[in-house]
Amino acid sequence: MDDRTRCTAVNGLEAEWTMQNYRHIEIRRGRDPATGDVIEFAPGTDLAAAREQTSRHWAAVWDRVAHEMWTAWIPGQRNSESATPMTRFLG
Repeated sequence: MDDRTRCTAVNGLEAEWTMQNYRHIEIRRGRDPATGDVIEFAPGTDLAAAREQTSRHWAAVWDRVAHEMWTAWIPGQRNSESATPMTRFLG
């Protein structure tokens, strides 16, 4: 794995994905170690396509990939999971 390749695991399911360039990721494979099942995605498969090609069983994995993606892209979001939600009045 190079430094752009990430592995995200949720509920025993694993997804391997890469940050290709500015604001673009590619999902490479999904793996269920419990069953040994491996899903190989075609080159260029993005997060939306990976969601469409897999069952709802994988939804939490794709949600976590999206969170990690946005955390990497938006400065200051590194600790967003532990942050207290804030509402501001903009009027």
